[in-house]
Amino acid sequence: MKKQILILLLLPFSLLFSQENKILNPESYDIKPFVKEGLIIDNISLTAMGFGATGDNLPFWMYRNTNGRIDAETNVAGLLQGSISYYFSDKSYFEFGASAIASDGNKEALRRDELYLSYVNPWLKVTLGSKTPFEEYQGLSVVAKDFLLSGNARALPGLIVEAPEPFMLSKTFGIDWGIAHYELNDERYVDNTKVHYKRLALVVNLDSKNQFV
Repeated sequence: MKKQILILLLLPFSLLFSQENKILNPESYDIKPFVKEGLIIDNISLTAMGFGATGDNLPFWMYRNTNGRIDAETNVAGLLQGSISYYFSDKSYFEFGASAIASDGNKEALRRDELYLSYVNPWLKVTLGSKTPFEEYQGLSVVAKDFLLSGNARALPGLIVEAPEPFMLSKTFGIDWGIAHYELNDERYVDNTKVHYKRLALVVNLDSKNQFV
């Protein structure tokens, strides 16, 4: 059935709970600000989305860069998300997160979005499971720092060990690194696909607002 109008209705219904309005992801790196020691609720949210277009499929700019949550034939979708953290100190915590999405237009009407457990301290971040990569540049870049973990793919299930932020050797130079192994469990032409990932980058701070990587 053809969709008759060109209209995008994004987030017409949303329920959100966030303890003390904490900012989960600062603009620089995926590091949460400290609230208090012990167990806290980061967020619980339920989002409903509706889409429409004049043709059989949505325009590519409506469903690309959505981490696989929306596809070309989606009309309506609902996303349930939540995460909790346990702080040992202001610099060390565990985080558990899970989310699921339901939509039409996809052969899997209800599917896992995220399911992960991570540990973070000042020099190490370990994530086990499937976690959507941190959205950089307010989503304006699909690829951001690498083409593997892009905004056009679902969160990959696996284990990644990385630096939570670059390790600064001096005020000017720093090192960013990460290593991961993923086991893809979705239906695809090649069964039991495995992905190995490494990154190593030199960070050069020119001043407080300009940086080369």
